[in-house]
Formats: sequence, structure tokens, C-alpha cells
Amino acid sequence: MKLNNFRVNAFTISTLVFANYLINLNKKVTVISAVLLIIILLFYKKYFSNNLDMDLENNVLSSALVILLFFPITYILQNHLLHFETITWDVSSYLVASQEIGRGFIPFETQWESKGPLLLYLYYFLSNIVDGNYVYFKLINDLFLYLTAILIFSGVYKNTKNKYISIISGLSFLIITSHEWFVSEFSEIYCLAILGLIYLIYDQNTLNKNNFWLIGLLFGVITLINQGAIIFIIPYLIRTLFLNNFKILSPIFVKFFLGFIFPYIFFIYLYFSNDLLEVFIANYISIPLSYTAASSSSIYELLVVLRRMFQFNQFLYYFVLSTLIFTFLNLSYSFNKKKLFDLSLLNFLFGIIFYFVASHNYAHHLFYLIMYLSILISKQSKNQATLVSLFVLFSFAGLIFNNGPKSIENLLSVDNIYQNYPLKQLAEEIDNNFISDYEILAMDYVLILYYLNIPNNSYIIHPGNHYEQYIVEELLEINKIKTNEFSHISYLIEQEPEVVICNSTDIISGVAVKRDFYNCAIDDYKKNYKKLDTLKIKNNSNLNLYKNPYEDINVYIKSD
Repeated sequence: MKLNNFRVNAFTISTLVFANYLINLNKKVTVISAVLLIIILLFYKKYFSNNLDMDLENNVLSSALVILLFFPITYILQNHLLHFETITWDVSSYLVASQEIGRGFIPFETQWESKGPLLLYLYYFLSNIVDGNYVYFKLINDLFLYLTAILIFSGVYKNTKNKYISIISGLSFLIITSHEWFVSEFSEIYCLAILGLIYLIYDQNTLNKNNFWLIGLLFGVITLINQGAIIFIIPYLIRTLFLNNFKILSPIFVKFFLGFIFPYIFFIYLYFSNDLLEVFIANYISIPLSYTAASSSSIYELLVVLRRMFQFNQFLYYFVLSTLIFTFLNLSYSFNKKKLFDLSLLNFLFGIIFYFVASHNYAHHLFYLIMYLSILISKQSKNQATLVSLFVLFSFAGLIFNNGPKSIENLLSVDNIYQNYPLKQLAEEIDNNFISDYEILAMDYVLILYYLNIPNNSYIIHPGNHYEQYIVEELLEINKIKTNEFSHISYLIEQEPEVVICNSTDIISGVAVKRDFYNCAIDDYKKNYKKLDTLKIKNNSNLNLYKNPYEDINVYIKSD
């Protein structure tokens, strides 16, 4: 029987659907993955390896209509979790650090966070646009994901002239980033938008020397947002060398370097003139090197991400897995240097490398991989892309059906959501205890500081960074924090700020761990403090996406 598009795709999808409903095993994901692999291998030579050049399909939708449609799709996919106040600690810490800019300080001068200074300027700017409203801050950041999807669409279309597959590439990015692990205002989302712009303007077929100064400048900007993004310079350098038969092109690299160093000259001068150059150097050299050296990443944790993706949406998982399988098979069956040095593939490979170099198993380190995985669809044959596209469309339909109503409900009640955020209510309760200015030492729940627009009495903001010895030791070395015979936290408590917020228990690798760096029961040994009743806040279902039954909200107020 002659194979055709409909028969093979119908067989593949129906087999996967039936397997999902029939198989009731602990290893369901493994078995279904094996089924998909077998189907692809069975049909690869006779069907999927054909039509390596995709047909040009320019009239699917106008570009303007695609750009318009991607906007509501972004907001519907992204906001099914908007009613949860906190998804990640990171965002709260960046917000608090950014507020120091409004007080006349530069990043890292009085409050420290581990990301680049441009991130804090971005946070400050966006926070001011929405007048400090945390819900609107979340919503305005969705624009960067929307912009990235548009740039993926535009970049893929520029290189393939296939509008259909360009739409699927942009849509797949929006679908994956709707997973709970990527629904937040991470530093990576700003980098993705700029990387999408670089992918669009870089000429993958010829050496356009005029673009390299701009590309270098954009990479400089990216690394001033997130230091780790520097790794994505390498694919572009490799591709450039490949286009020139691996001969060094000095004028091009000089232009790139000059563009890259330009924003750094400004920031180095800024920190040098404020006698803070050692802080800038620590943030860009010693601390990142120590961060990557603290290796804890593993393939197992990557498989955990894939399993969670299967639980989130099965067709989304099939899209990811089939794209990976097709990419590997295409390289294996028809290997050549042109394919190996393809820019999309190189970027994808370095997205994987970045995850392992970052070495902490954080899901948001997969953002770059996700972006380039979406672009990889454009490198598949017509028949491969057809099957993958069906997975994307089925996934999209499922997510719209399951999560769409909650997103719309959230978007129609943003003001009510904001007023009922539990930590916002707690912030107001704390503030009601004072009639004049007061100081807060927040060892956890630092979002309260943002609501009150009060700096942390600790130079370190992010709760987890207090327990990273390489960070503490570096900041002690450059005299940005102080310690007593017990710990730097104990030293801060002994200063007796008016409010102390702490939590002595944390979940590390799935285990509840008692923090012993300090005694969180402040009122046990300092009788001039009273403890607020925060049980109602702790039990509020909208406090955290990830519930921690061992975690307490301890708020102590100085009685005088």
C-alpha cells in the first residue's frame, strides 16, 4: 500500500492516543516514547526521509494577521497561573534590588542580586510603568515572550520562505513556555527576545560584514542582563568561520568585539567612578565561576522535565520528542558539514550545553533550548514537519480547552487578584504597626519588601543565596557583608531591625532541611519582639504555586 501523508500521520497519532489510554504502568512515559520511536524508525526511510526541501507556502496567513493573533494567544497561554502570587523566589528578589535605582543607587551598591545590572534597570523601568502593581508587572513581561515568538516566526520565515512552518515554530515556543516552570519573569525572557533579533538579522548564507558590529552590541547587552548568555556567541562564531572555510576574518571579529565591548565600557566606568569595580568584577568573574563549579545537573533531572511535560500535555511531549528524534536521524542518515554547522542546530546544541554548564537543574535554564528547539522544526523534511505540526496544533487545542477558561477568568479580574494576594495583605498588616519609617530584615518572603518599597537590611536579597558559601565568602572578601562568630545572618539579627521575617526550614532535593545558620525563633531570645499570627496567610491557596507544608511565615515586630 502506498504511503501518504494522511495514513502515516493518522496511524501515528491514533496509536499514541490508544497507547496512552490502554497503558497503565509506572513506566507509561517510557513505553509511549518507545512506541513513538519505533513508528518513526519504521517509516523513516520510505516516508519521513523524503521531501527534504519543504514546499513554499506563502499564503497561509498574512504576516500582519499572524502578529495580531499571537498576541491573544500569548496572554491566554501564559496567565492560567496569574492568581498565584509567587511562582519563584527569583522575581521577588530582582524587584527588591531594582527599587534601589529609584533611591539613587546603582545596582549592587546597596542590595545584591546575581544577575547583570541591565536586568535591574529593566525591572525598575517596567515596575515604574505599572506603578509598582505586581500583577500588571507580570502581564507586561508577557510582551517579551510575545515579541520572541514574533521574532522566531520572522527569522524562520526569512530563512525558509515557508509561512506555515514559521507559524508552527512561533506557536510551539508559546506552548512550551506556558508550562508552570516557565511562567515567570525570569532574566532569560529578555535575553530570548534579543537572541531572536540576532537570529533574524544574521545572514546565515553570506558574510554580511556590516551586521557584526550590531550583533556584537546586542550580545554585549544580553550578557549585561544574564552573564551566562555569553555562551551563545560561540554558535555564531562557528557559523561565521564555516561560511569562510574556517579562515579567520579579522575585520569581522574586530567589528564584533568593538560592538560587544561598547556597553561594557559604560558600565565599567560607572562602577569604577563609584568605587564599586570589585563588586562588578565579583559579579561577572568570581561568583559565576563558582556557580558553574558547584555542579549538580544531571541527565536524570532533564528526563524529569520531560516526564512533567508529558503530564502537562501529551501532545506537547510528542512534539518535543519527535523533533529530537528527527533531528538526530537526519544527521545520522545524511551527515554532512553543512548540516552539522547549521546555525539552528548549533544554537540548540549550545542550549543543551548551557543547561549542564549552569549545573543547578533549574528548569528556567532550559529557556534557550526551548527557543532553538522551536526553530529546529524548520530544518525537517516536509513529511516530518507535517507530523510535528499536528502535535503542536493538538497540543495548542488541548491547552486552550483546559487552561484557557482560567486564563480568561484571571485576565478579567486582575485588580481583584492583586488586592487578594496574601503577601500583599501581610505587607499592609506589617505597615499598620508603624507610624514612622522602619527597617526590615527579610530572610524569606522578600516580596513584602517590594510591596512596602523598603530595602532589605541584608545586602544579600535572595533567600537561597544566604546559604551559598561561595557567595557569602566572596562578599565577605570584598567587605560588602559582615559576620559575627556564628554567621552573617546572626550578625544582622543582632542589629535589631524593627521587623524580622524568617523561615528556618527549606526543601532541598525533596527533603525538609532545618536551617541552622541562625535561630529564627526571635522572640525566644529577644523579648522585645512579638510574633505576628500569619497562619491565615500561610494557608492561603494562592500564596505559592508549589506548596511547602514545612515552611513557616515568621514575622517578628520590635515592641517599642
